[in-house]
Parts: sequence; C-alpha cells; structure tokens
Amino acid sequence: MIEILEIETIEIKEEIIGNFSLIEEIGNLKILMTYIDQPCDRCGSEKRISRSWTERVQTMAGISILEMSQIICTNKICQELFDKNRAEELVKINERKLAKEEQDKIRKDNIARTISERKKSRVI
Repeated sequence: MIEILEIETIEIKEEIIGNFSLIEEIGNLKILMTYIDQPCDRCGSEKRISRSWTERVQTMAGISILEMSQIICTNKICQELFDKNRAEELVKINERKLAKEEQDKIRKDNIARTISERKKSRVI
C-alpha cells in the first residue's frame, strides 16, 4: 500500500552575520551555519581553515580584538584558480590606486597654482 503524504514548502531566508550565515526558517526554528560548514561557492568541495590569528585594532571605544581565519577550498585546482584570479585583481587594484594618487597630486597642484594666481591678480 502506498501512502501519499502532503508536503509543505518552507520559505527560507538567509542572512549573513559576522562569520555566520543565519539560515532562518519562517517560524521559530533558527539554524546558525559557519562559513566552514558551507560548500565552496566555486566548485562545491568542502572548505577548511588554513590559518587563524588574532589582531588588536584601536577604535574610538578602546581596543577591539579580532579573531581572523583564512578559509580555503580543499580542491587544489579550484584554490589555485582562485589565488591566480585574486592576484590579477590585486594588480588591477594597485594600478587604479597609483593612478588615483597621481591624479590627486595633479589636482592639488592645480588648486595651489590657481590660488596663488588669484592672490597675485588681487595684489596688482
């Protein structure tokens, strides 16, 4: 004999809080899931913590102690591709940063020159 069960769909809302992803079922059930428990976004493999450290940061309220962890994919090919892409992104970011610094210097020099020219024209 086959029984037919009624299946109810549940809406799930996901919210990221610090190192945790709060998966909240609409209702009373709440589940906290750490990033390490979630599969890799790129390939679906497990993740692992490669290193952990703490940092002290001076804030307006005093000193905050931050616990940091570097999480990597256990799939070596996936992690190598990620590292390669990240290195390329960092090169582009540094190039943009240097270009912005050069433009800021030119802009400040132009402002200083304009101010000095205006002062000279007032005196005459």
